Amino acid sequence: MKRIITIFALSSLMVTQMFGQPNVSFKFRSTAPDNTLRRMEQNAKAVFEEINNASRDNRKPQFSTANMTSDGIDHTLKLWNISKFRCVEPAYIENVSTNSYGGYQVRNIATFFTDANKSQDLVIDFNRAGEVSNISIAISKTQYNAIMKTGEVVKDERERWIILNFVENFRTAYERQDLDYIKTVFNDDALIITGTKLIVKTGDGKYASRTKYTTQNKEQYINKLRTAIMAKDKYGNKLNKLTIEFERISIIKSEKDGDDKLYLVRLWQNWDSKGKNNFHDEGWLTLVIDLSKEGEPIIWVRAWQGANQENKLYNFGCFYNPSSCE
Repeated sequence: MKRIITIFALSSLMVTQMFGQPNVSFKFRSTAPDNTLRRMEQNAKAVFEEINNASRDNRKPQFSTANMTSDGIDHTLKLWNISKFRCVEPAYIENVSTNSYGGYQVRNIATFFTDANKSQDLVIDFNRAGEVSNISIAISKTQYNAIMKTGEVVKDERERWIILNFVENFRTAYERQDLDYIKTVFNDDALIITGTKLIVKTGDGKYASRTKYTTQNKEQYINKLRTAIMAKDKYGNKLNKLTIEFERISIIKSEKDGDDKLYLVRLWQNWDSKGKNNFHDEGWLTLVIDLSKEGEPIIWVRAWQGANQENKLYNFGCFYNPSSCE
């Protein structure tokens, strides 16, 4: 009998890994009104059961505006285009926090991305009415703690949440190749520094790796994303699949008078592209983010630098006095 029970348990686990949980429940805890929490639970259940069924049936999810906002549907379908995914737990009991958009947020939703063949925690955002407004890929708990424990630098807890949400949405937008979103987060006068790795022949006849840095404006950068990195074929299919990981996150606040909402966010970026352009690199990504406009963080600088530039990383000195870093 014990052997039969063990085999049944293992079989159930294998079925769950293959097809996910078709039915799923959510229990949320928060100081939010009970009726709002119940709507959030019901809407999360409806959305993720549709995701599970679509994954099982190998089809595109059919969401309803009764449960999700139009933007939430658009963002989630773009995430689905990266890889089908599904829940790996039958029930989720999670705390609810207030997000940076005036709504609510639930974290730690464990899922499995089928095409990418990896487990991934998701973040669900809700509007004040309890409708799902966004689903994004969570950064690791280590990086989450790195941001939320920056109280000495980012004293305002709400601004820590804004930076956290922004970093997660920024990363997710690149993976889902959402050019519309990416365009909105860069200031029209943003400075963008990218790096291209080259193999060059040295004087002794050997070969060595070099990095060529290029300064671009927003229009040039977006055009490069559109025509190369995030290019599509004539049928609208993406030619590359992008996977981006952020690690070693640190935050510096501007000390200049009048710029108390300006932050420099530095992180280690692991970038992988597979498809028409097979490419992998790792390096330091520095973002100068302006939080002065309520609910709309804006990037003034995006600078990528290789590992060998660790002692010359872009900083606020470069921002306020560009000639000092030329």
